[in-house]
Amino acid sequence: MTNENNNGCLNCKRKSPIFDSLTESQLKYLSENRYSISYKTGELIYKQGTKNTNVISFTSGLAQIEHTSISGKTIVLRLVKPTEFITGLGVFLDDLNHFSVKALQPSTVCIIELNVFRELLDSNKKFALAYIGEQNKHHIFTFNRLVSYNLKNREGRIAELLLYLSEDIYESEKYKFDFSKQLIADMTGMTRAGVFSILKKYQSDGLIHLSNGDIEIFKPERLKEISDFG
Repeated sequence: MTNENNNGCLNCKRKSPIFDSLTESQLKYLSENRYSISYKTGELIYKQGTKNTNVISFTSGLAQIEHTSISGKTIVLRLVKPTEFITGLGVFLDDLNHFSVKALQPSTVCIIELNVFRELLDSNKKFALAYIGEQNKHHIFTFNRLVSYNLKNREGRIAELLLYLSEDIYESEKYKFDFSKQLIADMTGMTRAGVFSILKKYQSDGLIHLSNGDIEIFKPERLKEISDFG
């Protein structure tokens, strides 16, 4: 983890779209009360159960949001990419982080003090509405993921995940598949052996091609059908 100095928020190209609702003076105030931190692969950005003292704007890299049960089982709820805005869910409830955020690649975030964030919400209705809309979008996605986790069969869950990576994360039908089988297992509620078996089947059926860590989706419509009805 490295603390960095950088330019302010006013002309930043990597800030979350919700900050477009802030005035110039509010962006300057934000700049004075935030700092940038770089994380190495595997480092925790948020730790579940700790005090929530700040919010973060994700500016580069890739991370996972995960929740660990009392029994020690972990589920990966979703991935985080630039330029998402993340709070620990307890920001208006108990001031606790209810999930962990872990860097999957070298990543950079802007840390914003919680009291400053609350001040901006109180003083700018458009900013507050943008924040609520952003959070609702992520909550709906997580809700749908949990429904899939419980109702879809194994092939449907893997198909859904491949399309999620293609459409939402990499925005391409060919992308670097540099995730461990354990991560895929944690995102789908499967074993690593089960993940490998289905990926191998999809390749044999001509739906995807895996080579040297790259994956290319040949038949997204067929994967969508498996995802919807699996």
